[in-house]
Amino acid sequence: MKKAHTVFDLKGLYFLYFNHIKIKFYFQPSKFTKYVRKDLKFYCKMVYQTKYEWWYIKRDSFPVNCKSIIYSGLSKTIVEDTELFDVINDIYKCLLIWTQSEEEFRLDKRQRLLRGELDELVDLDSDDCDLILTKQEKKRLNAKRRAILKRMIPPKRYPTRNADID
Repeated sequence: MKKAHTVFDLKGLYFLYFNHIKIKFYFQPSKFTKYVRKDLKFYCKMVYQTKYEWWYIKRDSFPVNCKSIIYSGLSKTIVEDTELFDVINDIYKCLLIWTQSEEEFRLDKRQRLLRGELDELVDLDSDDCDLILTKQEKKRLNAKRRAILKRMIPPKRYPTRNADID
C-alpha cells in the first residue's frame, strides 16, 4: 500500500487527475536543473479500457528519444492494474535520465562555445541564449544579430523616370 503513495510524492511529477478511468500527469524537468526551460512540461494521459481491463497511454508529449524506451517497457502500451504504479515510476525515471542528459548537453554546448568551437550566430537557439548565456553575452549577441539584420534591409527605392506613367 505504501508503494502507491510514493508515486504521488515524487518531485517534479504532478497529477492533474487520477480516478478509476483516467490518469493525467505531467513531469516538469526544470525542478531538477536550471538548464531546461521553466515552461517545459511532459504530459501523459492514461485511460482504462473497461472491456479488456487494462490501462494504456492515450496521449503523451514525451521527448522523442524517450518514447522508444518508455513504450518498449510498457509492452505495447498495455498496463494492468497491478503494474500501474511501477509503470508511472518507470516513466518518471526515464524522464529524469532525459533531464540529466539535457543538462549535460547544455553544459557541453557552453564549454564548446567558450572554446570557440561553435558559431554563436548559427549554433545557438533561443533556449541556449536564455539558459547558458550571461546577460552581457546575450546583449553582445543581440547587437551582432541586429547589425546583420540592418545590412539585410533592402535599400530604399528611388523614383524612376517612368514613375509618373504608372
